[in-house]
Amino acid sequence: MGQSKDIEFVELNVDIDQQRFYQQCLLELNEVLQSILGKNESAAFISLVSVRIAEFFIKQYHEQSGQRYFSVTQLANLFVDLKRRIGGDFFIEEVDSQKIVLRNNRCPFGDKILGNTALCNMTADVFGKIAVGSNNYAAVSVDEAIARGDPQCKVTILLQPEEQLLDKYKEYYNVE
Repeated sequence: MGQSKDIEFVELNVDIDQQRFYQQCLLELNEVLQSILGKNESAAFISLVSVRIAEFFIKQYHEQSGQRYFSVTQLANLFVDLKRRIGGDFFIEEVDSQKIVLRNNRCPFGDKILGNTALCNMTADVFGKIAVGSNNYAAVSVDEAIARGDPQCKVTILLQPEEQLLDKYKEYYNVE
């Protein structure tokens, strides 16, 4: 047996930090759920978690802003701010009384998101839940996704019901 030398682990360039740890936990949890429960059941579970996370975010923004309701422009800015805080690079492409369109250059889940589109539903659920708190209705579509191999994400949040709503949208209603 050769003699081992002492290693100063703190000096190693190991790519682990708190954010990376939590990202990896969520990605692994989603993968395990998909392999055990299947994609549809896993997506339903992630959706339940997303609603709880959205409630946490809503509470934070309400308490810190002192506002219960947000205008459409404020909602768009809130979404951008929220995603920035968790590692995304979202920006507003379009905002009017009917809809908000956001784009994103960097996924909060990092480069391991490729092929893992179930976590895009988390973004849709969080945006939808937050939007209905101020607007009573939202329909969200992830039109483009880094997870699908697109160069950017594009998320559309409709704020008014449409007669011929496309299947790609998931609807959210205020039940209070």
